[in-house]
Amino acid sequence: MSIMATPAVLGERPKLPPSTFPRTPGHVSASHPSTAPSAETRHSTNSRPDQLLATHPALLALSPAERQRLARCARIRVLRRKEIAGRQGDPVSNVILVLEGYLKLSRQVSDGGEVFLDIAAPAACIGDVAALQRQPLDVNLTALTLCRVLMIDARHFRQTFEHHSDGLRAILQLASNRLIRMTETLVDSSALPAAGRLAKTLLRLALLSPTESTAGTVFLPVRLSQSEIGMMTGLCREAVNKQLRAWLGDGLVDMTAGAVTAIRPAALADVVDIASYETGGGATPSDRARPHALGGLPRACDPRFGRRAAHGRQA
Repeated sequence: MSIMATPAVLGERPKLPPSTFPRTPGHVSASHPSTAPSAETRHSTNSRPDQLLATHPALLALSPAERQRLARCARIRVLRRKEIAGRQGDPVSNVILVLEGYLKLSRQVSDGGEVFLDIAAPAACIGDVAALQRQPLDVNLTALTLCRVLMIDARHFRQTFEHHSDGLRAILQLASNRLIRMTETLVDSSALPAAGRLAKTLLRLALLSPTESTAGTVFLPVRLSQSEIGMMTGLCREAVNKQLRAWLGDGLVDMTAGAVTAIRPAALADVVDIASYETGGGATPSDRARPHALGGLPRACDPRFGRRAAHGRQA
């Protein structure tokens, strides 16, 4: 792929500058009105760009002087929900650093349909590889929530990194990690049954920014429609709806207006484990090597979610 959205996976997630974006406890609602940002929100975008650049591992590899030079060619942009930030085939004029909110990466296929590739979370950098290779954008970028992004001039980005080996290695490492995860998703789509695919997808969504409440509940940071979840899992909307309704009745998920708002990760991890066992699979080598990246399986459980299964049963 000529473009990668590279999340900050090296070490702990960096702290982003504070913002006054509207939030509800535990999650960001994708149903937030697509109105113009408030005066407070616009004021929150006045953080210094050179400080914002330090939120990404590859950009952090630059010296303060290099970041300041790059910051002079950057601007902050606020995206409303469903606003298009880039189209497949467009020349890459800016590298996008996500500061707040979530962007959908998708591709158009020959029959006119859309393939949901991934979600770019805060601290993700989109278009870095394409800018370095002088390639056009090969994905569509759509805001799933109200977003704040830093637009970095692609020409200056390329000039800065062409002679910076440490920064290039960081970009390569992040792009490689992303390719591994996308490959795992592709394998899941053919190896796991529908329930296992759906459960694993919800667990991955929770890991974007987990917020745990009592009784082992984790709120999802973004609400997706059932059609969007279907695109992520390779399932039709009807199949997604049927399974979610069953899980809602069993207490595995919480839903509002047809969208999943919270999950019981330990219980969904059991679903993934059973699905993997029934298909003769189980945890893949990359799952065992990178438990923090997937979180989902009881044998490789993300420490933020704990290991207690639903109803107080020990996993």
